[in-house]
Amino acid sequence: MCYFKKFCFLFSFFILSISAEAAEPDSIIIKTFSAGDYKATSINYSAVEGEDGVVYFANESGVLAYDGSEWTLISVKDFSAVTALLAKDERIFVGAGNELGYIERNAEGVYEYTSLRHLLELPREESVGFIWQIVSVGKDIYFSSMEMLLRYDGTDIHKIDVKKAYIFAIGEKLFVSPAEKGLALVVKDSLHTVNKEFSLKDDNAFGYLKGLKGEQLLVTADNGIFEIDTSTYKTRPWKGKENDFLKKNSVYFGLTWQDSLYAFSTAKSGLFFLNREGEIVKSFNKENGLTGTYLREMVTDKRGNLWVTSDSGLNYLQPYSSENDSSLLKTVIRSVSGNEQNLPFSSRESELVLGEAFTGTVVFHYATPGFHKDELEYSYFLEGFEEGWSNWKSDVKKEYTNLNGGSYTFHVKARYKGKTESLKASLPISIPTPWFKTTPAFILGFLLLSTVILSGVHYRTKRLHLLNKRLGKIISNRTQELVEQREQLRATNNELRIKNIELDNFVYRSSHDLVAPLKSLKGLINVAQLEKEIGNQEIYFRLMHSSVDKLEDFIKSIMEYSSNSKKELVKENIDLNLILDCIFEDLKYYKRIEKIDLIRNIEEGTRFCTDSKRLKIILSNLITNSIKYHNYQQDKPTIEIKSQLKDEDILIHVIDNGRGIEEAYLPNIFDMFFRATDSAEGSGLGLYIVKDTVKKLGGEISVASEYRRGTTFTLRFPRECT
Repeated sequence: MCYFKKFCFLFSFFILSISAEAAEPDSIIIKTFSAGDYKATSINYSAVEGEDGVVYFANESGVLAYDGSEWTLISVKDFSAVTALLAKDERIFVGAGNELGYIERNAEGVYEYTSLRHLLELPREESVGFIWQIVSVGKDIYFSSMEMLLRYDGTDIHKIDVKKAYIFAIGEKLFVSPAEKGLALVVKDSLHTVNKEFSLKDDNAFGYLKGLKGEQLLVTADNGIFEIDTSTYKTRPWKGKENDFLKKNSVYFGLTWQDSLYAFSTAKSGLFFLNREGEIVKSFNKENGLTGTYLREMVTDKRGNLWVTSDSGLNYLQPYSSENDSSLLKTVIRSVSGNEQNLPFSSRESELVLGEAFTGTVVFHYATPGFHKDELEYSYFLEGFEEGWSNWKSDVKKEYTNLNGGSYTFHVKARYKGKTESLKASLPISIPTPWFKTTPAFILGFLLLSTVILSGVHYRTKRLHLLNKRLGKIISNRTQELVEQREQLRATNNELRIKNIELDNFVYRSSHDLVAPLKSLKGLINVAQLEKEIGNQEIYFRLMHSSVDKLEDFIKSIMEYSSNSKKELVKENIDLNLILDCIFEDLKYYKRIEKIDLIRNIEEGTRFCTDSKRLKIILSNLITNSIKYHNYQQDKPTIEIKSQLKDEDILIHVIDNGRGIEEAYLPNIFDMFFRATDSAEGSGLGLYIVKDTVKKLGGEISVASEYRRGTTFTLRFPRECT
């Protein structure tokens, strides 16, 4: 029986793949969108459809809006990653990291984001956490994170004290599912437990859907699907035949699809379609068309198509049907641009009046929300400029140049799959006639031209004399300009030559420092192979280990330099003691570390705002340098890390009583590849990376050293985030 099920399962995959290509009835056409298509990160969490047919996605870069023709990325406050969306009326409510609010179109049709975070009256450092769910009950909007539950009544935000919980609504009732605490109803911003037995260890009910046979179903990640009695609130496992299978594969989201199937996304095995009895009838994953296997939330658009979000892009599943699904075909003019910028325009306006600065070029952008542009063709007609409708084309914008002043009306319509046409969308526009093209301007110009010609004839001889003088002056000025341009070009060439020399030096030194340990290691391997004495072989192995350490140290330096150059700053309030704990743990097995007395002189809990990873690179480099170049012949080698608050800054001192640095070398120690002697350890990149990283953090570094007495590096950083 088990083999028979597997055979049926694989056979269904085969049939589906064939039907998707042949477009037979009941098959599914899959389209995918990657980060390169919509120009944002690949990670998407949630999806909703607005009243106008535009589909919105919660993306790590912001909110993505797709109208079937163009993608628009809308950033939220602090460029937070967006994790939850809810469409209500004409607004799209947004949940993000420590941020919540909504987006809507302004009077000019441009998306604007409005933050609601300030209504909480919480200090910015007290995080709301990531908003994972947004649910609407009546006139209230509920935002849920692992730290709290928030209710927005349209004016104020009310905090409900609940942690580690998910929410879902059944009718006009909001349910809360805290981990291991059963089910509760929200009544007047308080929780009233209604089912203590529904207590799931490290799991919650985070979704609700109405079953195909009238059941009320709850979705959990690790415990599968449950039925709930909405009168007694009692629960029991769903009797669907593949409930255990969904449980094992961490079901993420569920909905009913096409009024005959369940669709469940999972975190482990992709997308599954089940019939009324809970039997799997279709399944999709990365192997047969989807962008990935780790799927998240889903939404069904007005045409019955399914959008599925994932960590690897977006998936669009369209059921192929011979029926005409063009009843929602409605073309709209999305925006109008001119002079290389968007013009103030709203689809609610009856006429667009262009200003005096208009130069004669206008671009109309149009779309058919709910339909993809590859399913459509468009025909357009600029009344007052063209004779009739254009041929059908796949373009989603039309540009007109050199338009004269006057009144025009732009018409556009869509055709679905070469058959059904939409109603036309029309926009009257009014273009002012430039003053220099009016009749009075022509008359005035003619009079002025006549006067100039007569005056020119009268003064021709005198003007020729003046022009000769002016020409000589112009030639002199132009000659001077050419000389200056030549000097400027010479300076630019010198700059480029210096840059090239620096680049060549970096490549040469990097290549040398990478190849030298490899050559040494290769030579030692050859010698060790010839050596028969075990004791001598151990010496060679230690030398090999030293070469590998040098190579590893140099590669680490290059990676730190590259990371500091490319990665964005992630500033947060950090505890300096925790950073040092991490560094000291990394140094536990460092060579000769047992001979060093590491002293920490930092007040417990000292905190300030910076990028913790970059700060760790800075302090780790300074401390390891002190260990490498210490004086181990003295009685008590020490390294002290000390902090000091000064005004709005924090000072961090790294002090050692080691060899010190000769005064002649101090001006160059932060240069790339600088080493005081050829015998010095390291790549010469460490202090260069330190200074470059300090600068990236908006700080300063200074050094004071006395040869054979010790060295002090002082770091200065602002305490607050800027």
